Amino acid sequence: MDKGSSKRLVITLLKLLVGGGLLAYLIASGRLDISLLAFRTVSLPFVTAGLAIHGLASCLICFRYHLLLHAVSIPLSLTRVFRISL
Repeated sequence: MDKGSSKRLVITLLKLLVGGGLLAYLIASGRLDISLLAFRTVSLPFVTAGLAIHGLASCLICFRYHLLLHAVSIPLSLTRVFRISL
């Protein structure tokens, strides 16, 4: 590991630690009611529609990047562009 990648790793771990610590504090102090996050309040048709729209948007973005790369003479298949963009 070089110095740059180890620095990024430490920063990422610190971010996760601070976020997890804040979440644990809020739950322990009772200021965050996790019972409101239950799945019983989720409407299945809306979740399905959201996932479908997200999938369609991802496919359209990949197709757009494929066309852009083709325009600048970088030949990549659509499946390769999809793999790279995810």
